Amino acid sequence: MTPPSAAPLPVFHLNPPALDTLTAQLRADAAALRPLAHSPAAATGPARAFTEALAAAVGSVNERTEALRAEASRLAVAMDATVGAARAVDAGLGRALGVLEP
Repeated sequence: MTPPSAAPLPVFHLNPPALDTLTAQLRADAAALRPLAHSPAAATGPARAFTEALAAAVGSVNERTEALRAEASRLAVAMDATVGAARAVDAGLGRALGVLEP
């Protein structure tokens, strides 16, 4: 009996040392993200609306910066987990085939 769909097994080629380097760079980039400093000057008249809009814009950028930093950190953790899983699969397969691990 033939299975209804005999799709090939997906194969992923990972280079753990390269991914370790990329993950370290991603963490460094995430750590380098800094919120914008903003100390609005007291404004009156027509400049007041501009000052308020500028403060809101800076606040929005700072919120997005923090979200980006958190997402980059989360992605780095996921990349580490992926590399760890790939190494474990390679080691397990090597043991199962009777090949020595490097």
